[in-house]
Amino acid sequence: MHLIFEYMDLDLKNFIDSYDTNEKIPTTLIKEIIKQILNGISYIHLEGILHRDLKPENVLINYDKQESVGKLLNLPIVKLTDFGLARTFSNFSRNLSKNTGKSIIN
Repeated sequence: MHLIFEYMDLDLKNFIDSYDTNEKIPTTLIKEIIKQILNGISYIHLEGILHRDLKPENVLINYDKQESVGKLLNLPIVKLTDFGLARTFSNFSRNLSKNTGKSIIN
């Protein structure tokens, strides 16, 4: 069996490390990356999947820092990977209601 995956430039850890200690990552870029990560987590949770191994190395990013110079913002593409420890769940919000007295998921 062969698996073919889309090429992604780097993971979140290498992306952060690519900025010098004196160089700040633009706030709008940080917000966009976090937004996409949270959207991805929300989607897999709605599909009944818990990732269980979310770390910077498992967040892949396509982003060209050089291309964004002089532009308003070159938006990154962010993808969650490595679902090897992921598990499915069901009735998550119902279980929360029983254990905590209220559901945190609407």
